[in-house]
Amino acid sequence: MTRDPSGRGERGGALLDILRRDPQTTQRQIARLAKLSLGTTNKLLRQLAETGCLTIEGGPRERRYVVTPKGMTERFRAVYAMAADAVRDVALLEKTIQVEVMKAYARGTRAVTVVGRSTLSEMAGRAVLDLGLVDLSCSRVEHPSELPPGDLLALLDEPYEGADSTDVRARLIAEMLVAPSKEESK
Repeated sequence: MTRDPSGRGERGGALLDILRRDPQTTQRQIARLAKLSLGTTNKLLRQLAETGCLTIEGGPRERRYVVTPKGMTERFRAVYAMAADAVRDVALLEKTIQVEVMKAYARGTRAVTVVGRSTLSEMAGRAVLDLGLVDLSCSRVEHPSELPPGDLLALLDEPYEGADSTDVRARLIAEMLVAPSKEESK
């Protein structure tokens, strides 16, 4: 994961986002919105001020936290880096799905069913169709209970009760990048 250049990570980035929207947000409001303790919020605000990412103006009763140009620049760099990482991850996941499908295809599987309603399941379906295999069917269902019988590869967008993601037939999409299929581990 890409680290926020301000050195405060995601929590500091969240504070900068909150303050960018409303510089007059109080520390208590910031802590509540960022889901942080008041002490952690105070420490992060001081660190962000020390690194020049924000300035603290006014007295204790009328304090304002103003995100500086440096803070804006560093936050946008961090967000851009996270977005670039996400794009690379999606491309890698699409390729991994295609490799899994091709392995199943080589074993004689001619049907893939994507399970779920998420963006992840939409992406998995597109990755299968992009292979361009005319004798490979690809369908989509919302729940594993709707899977048709037969020799098919099911790509699940999330764990479902009663669906065994260690089964070669059912692969949890998110685990494809970290867990080999049961057949590969034999």
